[in-house]
Amino acid sequence: MGDDGAPTVRESIMMINRLKDLGFKKLIATPHIMSDYYRNTPDTINKALDQVREELQKQNISILIEAAAEYYLGETFETKIHKGNG
Repeated sequence: MGDDGAPTVRESIMMINRLKDLGFKKLIATPHIMSDYYRNTPDTINKALDQVREELQKQNISILIEAAAEYYLGETFETKIHKGNG
């Protein structure tokens, strides 16, 4: 969903189920952010998280899932920090 992770919600659910079967109780997705290559933003990440959570609820899969991000350092990283819009 915007980087090299699971490309679809369906594949995300499959991966989550496997991790749940291994005993994980909470997951934190960390999509990549890199100015022109991985154009994720807080908005796109949260929308994807909402889609996954909605599908988990539909399938009655109980697991905590949150999101953060993995920033690739580049020419825009420092500017984003100073503007507070990372």
